Amino acid sequence: MYLLKNAWKNVTRSKGRNILIGLIVFVISVSTCISLSIRQAAEEAKTSGLDDVEITGQITVDRQSMIQSMEEDGSDRSQMKEKMGEMNELSAEELEEYAKSSAVKNFYYTLTASLNGTNIEEVSTSV
Repeated sequence: MYLLKNAWKNVTRSKGRNILIGLIVFVISVSTCISLSIRQAAEEAKTSGLDDVEITGQITVDRQSMIQSMEEDGSDRSQMKEKMGEMNELSAEELEEYAKSSAVKNFYYTLTASLNGTNIEEVSTSV
């Protein structure tokens, strides 16, 4: 009981100091609550943002870069044509393997080609 009486006298005797300590504890508590709520909101924004992200990828051959590297190696046009003709595209099995990956949501395959139109001959579809 003596201990409690002395503690109460100490609290009432130095009111200014106790009010200041109380304010400091209150400010620390409020700032801790705010920082924890900001951290939680950031975590939720991160997970929801990553769930909404979709990445589109393409597998292409950069022919312009190949031509530049062949020119730097000193290849002539006939060697370039030969190397371009030897170039292999991805096989159907390789494309199916990519499509079956767990990271792939949708898979589309398109093939485009171009030709040099200097020697075009007419084609007839009639028999």
